[in-house]
Amino acid sequence: MNAPRRPLITHLGLGDGILQTGAAVLLAERYGEIAFPCYERYSVSTRSFFADHPSISVYTLPHEEGFDWGSPPEWVWARRIKEEGMDGAAPLRSGVYAGIGIDQDFSQSFYKHLNVPYEARWERCPLGEAWKRVDQLRLAAWPGGEHGRKIFLHDDPARGYVIYKLINRQEAFQPEFTDWNQSILRYVSLILEADEIHVIDSAFFHLVNTFAPRAKLYLHQYPRWPRPIGFRYLSRLNWKYVS
Repeated sequence: MNAPRRPLITHLGLGDGILQTGAAVLLAERYGEIAFPCYERYSVSTRSFFADHPSISVYTLPHEEGFDWGSPPEWVWARRIKEEGMDGAAPLRSGVYAGIGIDQDFSQSFYKHLNVPYEARWERCPLGEAWKRVDQLRLAAWPGGEHGRKIFLHDDPARGYVIYKLINRQEAFQPEFTDWNQSILRYVSLILEADEIHVIDSAFFHLVNTFAPRAKLYLHQYPRWPRPIGFRYLSRLNWKYVS
C-alpha cells in the first residue's frame, strides 16, 4: 500500500512558494508523495513549478480578510487537509508552523525546519526546466528603445512600495502580475534578457534568485524592508542593496 500524501504546511506568499520548490522536490523523493500548498490565486503559477514532478501535487487555501498575510490559522489548514483526504498523514511544517522560531533570513529557516540542506534550494529547484513549458512574454523592443538599457522593474505602487532611485520608470518594463490565470514563469525570458533588474523584496526577487541572469541586480530596500538595514539574504548572485 502506498504511503498517503504528506501535506506541507507553510507560508503562502508566492515568493515563499518559489523559495521552497527545491525543498519540495527533495521531500517528494524522501516521502514518495507530498502536497504543496498555495493560495487559490497562485494555483496556476504553483502548478507550473512542478509540471515535471507528478509526485508533487498542489492543494489550495482561501485567502480571507483577517488572516495574517501568508499564514492562515490552523483551523483553515485542518479543514482543507481533511477535504483533500490527507488528514491521516503527518504534515510537514515550516515557518511559523514549525513552532521553533524564524531567523531574519526566513528562506534558510524553511529548509532547516524541513530538515533539507539549503543547497537544495538551487540544486533541486524545478524552475530551471519548468519555465520552458510556459509560453513566454516576448517584447519586440524594450521600453528604452533599441539602444537603451533593458530594465526589468518590479515594485508595488498599489501598496506604496515604489522604486524611484537609479532608474527612469518610463524606460523600464514593469510586469503587472494581476492575471492569476497565467504563470509568473512567463517572465523568465525577459529576466534572462535584461541588462538591469530592479526589485523590492518580493516574489520577483526570489524568482530572479532562482536563475543566473546576466543583468546587474538591484534590491531596493527603502520601499519595503522589515529587517535590519545591514541584513543580506544568502544568494549565489551579486545583488546591490539600495537603501
